[in-house]
Amino acid sequence: MGVIHALQVVIQLFTTFGFGADAPWQSPAMELLMVGMKWAGAFVIAMPLALFVVPWITERLRSHTE
Repeated sequence: MGVIHALQVVIQLFTTFGFGADAPWQSPAMELLMVGMKWAGAFVIAMPLALFVVPWITERLRSHTE
């Protein structure tokens, strides 16, 4: 197991996207591509939460405490 494969396993654990048992990647380039895609997917999910949901919840909590 190389460094790139270890990085992919860590990213899979961190992003909870799965461990790729159905598609074991063999080349380092493909593993790096999967790492990038998983980070991009996590970013696409997290950004709307940070930009829209958190301010909305904050405003709702502020209006109930006043």
